[in-house]
Amino acid sequence: MNGTKLSKQQEAFCHAFIRTGNASEAYREAYPAAREWKPESVNVTASKLLNNTKVVLRVSELREVINERALLETTTIIEQIDHVMMASVKNIIGADGKVLMPQELDDKTAAAVESFEFDPEKGKVKYKFHDKLGAIDKACRIKGLYEADNRQKNPVGELSQEVLQLIKERLIQVKQQRNLS
Repeated sequence: MNGTKLSKQQEAFCHAFIRTGNASEAYREAYPAAREWKPESVNVTASKLLNNTKVVLRVSELREVINERALLETTTIIEQIDHVMMASVKNIIGADGKVLMPQELDDKTAAAVESFEFDPEKGKVKYKFHDKLGAIDKACRIKGLYEADNRQKNPVGELSQEVLQLIKERLIQVKQQRNLS
């Protein structure tokens, strides 16, 4: 991955910076002697290193890797939720009309199965699927489909700070008038 040639300490700095988001902290981690320096010195030196073209490129590479991993994880989560939402009891019945064994299920149906019980004497299997409504709810949350509903439940969230301040001041006035009465 490291297409840019950096020293071990520069590479360590890049990783520490990605992890902490703080150049000075990353510099102290990569260059332990800097722990004895004045904070201003560490800050200036870390800033210079962070502006080094090779370091900028490496930090960019590392961020890209992290973004790709995050996208893959998000995609996997959404796919798993989709498997549960789209699961159908029809998918556990074979062409011969018998209930399929777990190893015979397609991957999507298997992903929707929470558990199963097998009765070896009767040769029968009983499936329990993940909560379909729960999966739909999670998908709606991910897609932001509840945002409009949430705004309806909290109309105050639509008000500007100025209007809220005026309301607050008026309520204080009303309270003071009641206390005087």
